Amino acid sequence: MTMDDERQPLLADQRDVAKADGSKIPDGGLKAWAQVLGSFFLMFNCWGIVNCYGGFQAYYKTTLLPDASPAAISWIGSVQAFLLIFVSVLTGPAYDAGHFRALIVTGTALMVAGTMMVSFCSEYWQLLLSQAVCTGLGAGCLFVPGVAILSTYFKRHASLATGIATSGGSVGGIVYSALFKRAEVSLGFAPAVRVLALVMLLTQCIPLAIMRVRTVPATKRAYLQLSAFREAPYALYSGGVLFAFMGMYIPFFFVQNHAIEHGILHPDTASYALIALNLASLLGRILPNLLADRTGPFNILIPCSLATTLLAFSWAWVQSAAALFVFCALYGFFSGAFVSLSPTTVVSLSPGLAVVGVRMGMSFVFAATGLLTGSPSAGAILNATGWSGLQSFCGCCVGVAMVAMVAARVVKAGPSLRVRV
Repeated sequence: MTMDDERQPLLADQRDVAKADGSKIPDGGLKAWAQVLGSFFLMFNCWGIVNCYGGFQAYYKTTLLPDASPAAISWIGSVQAFLLIFVSVLTGPAYDAGHFRALIVTGTALMVAGTMMVSFCSEYWQLLLSQAVCTGLGAGCLFVPGVAILSTYFKRHASLATGIATSGGSVGGIVYSALFKRAEVSLGFAPAVRVLALVMLLTQCIPLAIMRVRTVPATKRAYLQLSAFREAPYALYSGGVLFAFMGMYIPFFFVQNHAIEHGILHPDTASYALIALNLASLLGRILPNLLADRTGPFNILIPCSLATTLLAFSWAWVQSAAALFVFCALYGFFSGAFVSLSPTTVVSLSPGLAVVGVRMGMSFVFAATGLLTGSPSAGAILNATGWSGLQSFCGCCVGVAMVAMVAARVVKAGPSLRVRV
C-alpha cells in the first residue's frame, strides 16, 4: 500500500466535512487567521499560566510556604495542568454541540476568579483550591475550543496554524513570568497576582470578540474508542505521551529553584531562566511545524524527542549562568516542538477525521496523567536523592517516550525515512 492509499480515508472524510457544511475549508483569509489570533490568546492564558508556575514554585518555597516540601508545592501546578487537559476531554462534546461561547465565558470567569483568589491566600489548602482547582477548571474550558476550531478553517496549513496558536502558551509563560517577578518585587505578592488576573481578563476579550464557529460536527463525539488501542502505532504513541508529559515539564517547574540553590543566578534574576525556556519554546512551537507540513509530524517529532532526552540528561552538568541559558534555550525549543506537534500526530495515526476528536481526547488523558504525576514525583525524588536524581528521572521519562515514538513510527510506516508520516 502506498502513502497516498493510506491517506485516502482521511482525505475522503475531509471532503465529506466540507460538503456537509456546504463550503470548502477556507485554509486562509482574514476570518480564518482571526481564529488563529483568538486561539493564540486562549493558549496565552490557559497554558501561559501553567508555563509560568515555576516562578510561583520558587516564591512559595522561599517565602510563602518555606516549610512545605518541593513535592507538596509542585502538586499545585501539577493539579492545575492535569485539570487543564483532563477537563478538555469532558468539554470536547460541549464544543461539538455548539457551546463554544459558553465555554469561553465560563473558562474566563473561572480563571480570573481563581487567580484573584490566589492573591488572598496564605495557606497551602487555599492555594490548592484556588490556583490548582479553580484556575485549572477554567483553563480546561478554554483549551479545546482553541485547538478544535482551527481544523474547520485550515487544511493544507493546519500544522502552521496550530503551531502559531499553541505558541501563545509560550508567550503567556514569558509575559506572566516577567510580570509576576517585576510586580512582586515592586508591589508585593498580592498586588502582583491581581495584575496577572487583570491581564488575563483583558486578553480574553480578544477571542470573545473575534472568534466564530464555522461549523459543528453532524454527529456527537464519542468519549472512548477502545478499539484504537488494538492498533499498535496508536497504543505506542499514547504510552509515549504519558512518559513525555511526565518528564518534559519538570524543568519548567524546577529550573528556577535549581539556579537559586546552586548559586547560578540571584533570586532576583532566577526568573530569567524560566523566561528563556518559554521564549525558546515559542520558536519550537512554530518552526518545526513549517517542516511538519512537508515531511509529516512523526518525522519531526522523533528527532525533537531525541534532542530533548539528551538535553534532559545534560542538565546535571549545568554549573554556570551561560550554560544554564544555553540549556534553557535548547530544551525549550525541542520540548516546545513536541507539544505543538502532538495534535497533528494524532491525525496521522487516525483512519479518518470522524475519529480524530475521540482519539485526541484519549491521548489527552495520558498527557494529563503524566502532568499530574511527573512533577510531584520529581519533587519527592529531589527530597530523597537530590538534584541528580530529579534530573535523571526527567531524562529517563523523556527517553522512554522517545523510544515509544520511534516504535510507533516504525510499526506505522516502516523504517524508511522517505515515507511521510
